[in-house]
Amino acid sequence: MGNLKIDYAYMGEQALERLGYTGKLVNSSLPVAWCMLATGINRIFTRDHFRELCFRMAVTLEKTDLMEEWFAHGRLMAYKVNGITYRLQPEELVAHFGLEVVDDLDDLQPWERFLGSLSFNMQTAVLIGQFENMSLLPFDGQDQESVSETIDRLMPEVTEELMKRASVFADDLLRNVPEELFATQSKKIAGKQKELAKRREVVLKLPKFNLSLLSDEMVMQCLDTFYMPEFAESVKNDPEAFAEHGEPMIYLAWLWANGFIISDDYGTRPVEGFYIDDEKYELEDGGVNLMVTIEEHNMDELVPLLKGLF
Repeated sequence: MGNLKIDYAYMGEQALERLGYTGKLVNSSLPVAWCMLATGINRIFTRDHFRELCFRMAVTLEKTDLMEEWFAHGRLMAYKVNGITYRLQPEELVAHFGLEVVDDLDDLQPWERFLGSLSFNMQTAVLIGQFENMSLLPFDGQDQESVSETIDRLMPEVTEELMKRASVFADDLLRNVPEELFATQSKKIAGKQKELAKRREVVLKLPKFNLSLLSDEMVMQCLDTFYMPEFAESVKNDPEAFAEHGEPMIYLAWLWANGFIISDDYGTRPVEGFYIDDEKYELEDGGVNLMVTIEEHNMDELVPLLKGLF
């Protein structure tokens, strides 16, 4: 994931005026950003982005009253900021065309990655919301256990029927959006798209991790470095255990050995162009901290082995 930020830089001046933007965060931006983070939509620069956001909102929030409120009353979800309840209006959502919340190469997560990351994405959205005293889901408490229980309870069962309903919801909501909104992109959006194209060219030249090119001896050396001998042997011989405890750690060790892991104010993460499934690196007490994982698995010891591979 790239840098998180509610970035108004690519929105049109008229939209900002409608939102009452004065240089400070607008309340209605919080639920929009929450939904973008939860649904893996990094920016809303095109009609397709906007529709996909609406579609994924309906899927993600299936067990809330989102779709029912829309079809019955023409309004969207309720949310709280500093304890005060608001209701997101469709025109407020539309006004956020041009918003970026994650500066990532991809405009949105591919569908399969979105489904696989849904719980983690929602956790991230909730955490960012808490920083701004904003809540969108009905929590019994603000501690991590309550948040996790609520998210588990609200996780949708993604069926063909749900996707059909979500598609109807997205199309119905889109009917309220004037087509000229999408036809008149700001020059700033065009500039950002050119910047992204250049960044993607750089990424194409990066090496690709290929576990199959490692010898059995190299794989075993990695596992012996990560784990106690008995557990390392069991991981090597059990495909399911290897998929959970072997390959993800070898990949992370390779990234680390080749300088593809960075740490800054946003945390520790792969450099642009490399993707990790955060759920595969979740710590025993919850959360993800790649530096802790790197240190606990002695990955510094594998730098001579893995540096320069591929």
